[in-house]
Amino acid sequence: MRRIHPVVLALIVWFGFSAFSHPNGIFRIDPPGNWRVVKQDEDSVLFAPGGDETRGSMYVSAIGPVDKAPPLTEIFDAVKSDNESVVQKRNYAIGGQDGLYLETRSANARGVQISTRWALCYVPNKAGGAPTTVFFIWLKSPTALLGENEPAFSQAVRSLRWGR
Repeated sequence: MRRIHPVVLALIVWFGFSAFSHPNGIFRIDPPGNWRVVKQDEDSVLFAPGGDETRGSMYVSAIGPVDKAPPLTEIFDAVKSDNESVVQKRNYAIGGQDGLYLETRSANARGVQISTRWALCYVPNKAGGAPTTVFFIWLKSPTALLGENEPAFSQAVRSLRWGR
């Protein structure tokens, strides 16, 4: 039997513990590079670059069950802020599921221009039947830092794995 080098083992353990797994096993997602968990509750997590929310933040959650699986645009309208204007909307694959991608713009209380990337989809129902849980992730970034933060959003979406 081959032994694993201690450094390799340490990296495997570190990366294994760095992921956020939904407590009900709905999904697992890896935080981007230097992004740290800022807040976490029973079904969501908020990451920020270096733990500093003023530089950007990424929120990941699953909500449900929802009744009658409304269109994703209705769910988006229910969770976005009133002062956000949609500048892009398109179909988007998330974890192999058909979803919705939106980009919004707004200004925060200090007048800083904020760009938000949204991705939503229904979680696959492995037991069969219609899906009843919605997965969503958003990246809020000062528009001036969007180029720096955008790769983190893409990396997080690519790392998504469905559970149950």
